[in-house]
Amino acid sequence: MNMRQIDVFRAIMTAGSTIVAARRLGISQPAVSKHLKEIEESVRLTLFERSAGRLLPTPEAKLLFDHVDRMEVGLKQINRFVDDLRESRKGRLSMIAMPLMMNRRIPDLLAAFMKHHPEINVVLHAHDVPQLFHAVALGDADFAIDVSGREHEDLKAEPLIDLHIACVLPEGHRLASRDVITADDLADEDVILIRNLERYPLLLEHVMTPSRVKFRRRIDVFQSVLGFQLAARGLGVGIIDLLTIHDLRYPGVVAVRFEPLTKLEVVVMTSKRWPTSKVAKAFIESAKEHFRALEPTLASVFRKSP
Repeated sequence: MNMRQIDVFRAIMTAGSTIVAARRLGISQPAVSKHLKEIEESVRLTLFERSAGRLLPTPEAKLLFDHVDRMEVGLKQINRFVDDLRESRKGRLSMIAMPLMMNRRIPDLLAAFMKHHPEINVVLHAHDVPQLFHAVALGDADFAIDVSGREHEDLKAEPLIDLHIACVLPEGHRLASRDVITADDLADEDVILIRNLERYPLLLEHVMTPSRVKFRRRIDVFQSVLGFQLAARGLGVGIIDLLTIHDLRYPGVVAVRFEPLTKLEVVVMTSKRWPTSKVAKAFIESAKEHFRALEPTLASVFRKSP
């Protein structure tokens, strides 16, 4: 049975006659009778018996109608689901993000986004650089948020936010009153560096090499949050991104500009092979708006803590 035959069969079953069914379908009564004959021939069953001008459904017709009725409910559910997809009310959001984004920004963004998209499912993948490209390129993840410089031929990258690097140290440190700290100022200091961002050490080494700065001690950590906390406890001068400083700052901890200016360019990467889902596009746009509003406020970290 095709969809038109199903519509005619349903109309006859609910109307009880071809005349009323024709009126509901907006076609002639002979056309309904013709469709009914074609239906019975296609299913090779007698679906109705004629009695006193009425069509009486056979037991087989009643069983078929129950199935058709369930199918109609299923079609309505499918149509509702399609509407939900169109309005981004349903779907799956799968992302990979660098740790410094997972500390606060992704949770904040998700909390706001899911107020308007409460029925979507979310998958947060671990930030594994070798797998990141494959996951996004193959569509296992909708997008990745990472630093630029690690682009892949199967991915397209859009700028999200530029994060400058600054120095974090406790009040009372000999450099805490400076307006600017240079690489030379860090000579014979304990220094804390973040090592999980592959491009980050390269940028810093490029800055440090000309002055041939020798640290007293170097502490390598793999998360910016940990680097900040170690610096706050006086274990060294933390070379930390402004976003982490902005989100974690508290009294007794000072942020000082680092020169020459060094920044991380954070990008959102999507697949060139596969279209991006409506839900993912909506989330990415909300993230862009969020970071556009946030970026001008990051310089507030340089106000001394009371």
